[in-house]
Amino acid sequence: ARAMARELAMAHIPYQVATYAPEPDSEPINSVTFQLAGHEYSVANGAIRIMLGDGARGHINGPAVPLTSDKSATKALLKQQGLNAPEGRTFQRSEMGGAMAYAQDHFLAQGIPVCIKPAAGHGGILVFTKCATESQVTHALEAVFRRFREAIVEQTVSGEDVRFIYVEPNIVGTLQSVRADVAGDGCSTILQLLKAFNDQIPSTGRLRNVACGADLVHHLFSQSLQLESVPEVGQQVSLSPINYFTTYLDGTDCGGDI
Repeated sequence: ARAMARELAMAHIPYQVATYAPEPDSEPINSVTFQLAGHEYSVANGAIRIMLGDGARGHINGPAVPLTSDKSATKALLKQQGLNAPEGRTFQRSEMGGAMAYAQDHFLAQGIPVCIKPAAGHGGILVFTKCATESQVTHALEAVFRRFREAIVEQTVSGEDVRFIYVEPNIVGTLQSVRADVAGDGCSTILQLLKAFNDQIPSTGRLRNVACGADLVHHLFSQSLQLESVPEVGQQVSLSPINYFTTYLDGTDCGGDI
């Protein structure tokens, strides 16, 4: 909401700011309301909603939201439309043994790295790619099941993570996402791997580094790790719960057009 208010102010578009608590004991949330092209919009928690005719508010992306929030449903739709999607299955938290057996039988036994991630899709949270050993798969599943009820076990797909910014009816921008992950070398601590990761930022165009603070310590703790831990060779360690490092593919910032 603060970022939207700043952009609206720079564009000289009037807006109103309000703070409310969804529940009596919950943290207050900032909300920004503005009008544009005859429609009223509100922004809170990163979601943009439009005022509907009956007084209710609907997400600006409408039915796309529940679809993209469910990775299993997204994959099913892609396959239905004839598009490629990684082979895999969704497992409940109570099916840890089945998830491990599936990863071993269908991927690891054939030398295929495994991707473990929550079935609920939000910002690349706790996505573990290239799990090549049983211990790495176990570590990833345990981390996902601590926070989510369902996990997807699927084949790791090589290539880059590209996001298209679509404003009907055109694609107006493209972003390349860079995961905040490091791979263990068997001798370096996570703190040392973090320093090497951040040192690469000027040469890769990422927008911001990973701060060594309480958020990182808490995120590592959720993976049964700490800053002094020495990951095994090839062990993937997530430095952030979200996939938020991005760079414009063609060097052009289309934010103003959006």
